[in-house]
Amino acid sequence: MLYSTRKQASLDVLYLTNRRRKEQLMTRETVQHPSQGQLLDIIATLTGAIPDLTREGAQRIIENKKMITPRIRDILSEVGQLSWRSLVIEIGGMPKKEMLHKLKKARTKAWARDMFEGCPEIGSLSESVPVRLVGHTIAELGFKEKPTYPEVCQRGIERGCRLCHPEVGPRLWIQGGLEDGGYHIAMDPLPDKNGTKEPFFLAFANGADEKNREMYHWLHAGPGLKANLELDSRFIFAVE
Repeated sequence: MLYSTRKQASLDVLYLTNRRRKEQLMTRETVQHPSQGQLLDIIATLTGAIPDLTREGAQRIIENKKMITPRIRDILSEVGQLSWRSLVIEIGGMPKKEMLHKLKKARTKAWARDMFEGCPEIGSLSESVPVRLVGHTIAELGFKEKPTYPEVCQRGIERGCRLCHPEVGPRLWIQGGLEDGGYHIAMDPLPDKNGTKEPFFLAFANGADEKNREMYHWLHAGPGLKANLELDSRFIFAVE
């Protein structure tokens, strides 16, 4: 009789303990369940922590059911793009003529092609080299008023970033995969045929109809070194 009473008491304790744990887990999931934006920030951070992760490597992770939870995989599939906040691309290993051919097929403005063709550094690397990139809005760099392009580049350098190799803009444009919007490439400006120095500017409009794609989906030159840029403008820097 005493044994049965103790056994029942133990079962009661076990039941109450399991019930409490279940309630705690349910409460934790309700209160702490991350939003889609928070998950994307986590993914971008994890991606940035793996210097050798390429686009193909990220795709393999997305497709591997054992490596990430279904929730994160679903969000990555919904987004369908690489995070502009943190990514790795390869430069070098491609002749300049081949790159130019790809650029002509990928909607490139004439003055951006002029900058590309006139730069001896583009196409000079015989082997592929991974380059880690990070993205910041101008406001995130601490600006309260609209700065110029050189001011933003200088602020990024002060915060530990570095300017991109001239090949980054064209290669990132050829690769594609970023969400729609505009991206300033932090770099030493290149001269066009008139001698005016400009950086590369990427404008993605993959989700637009053909008419708007014709207007907005291009590899451009930047808006000018003296132009005051909006605080929500996006800059892409290189990091060590």
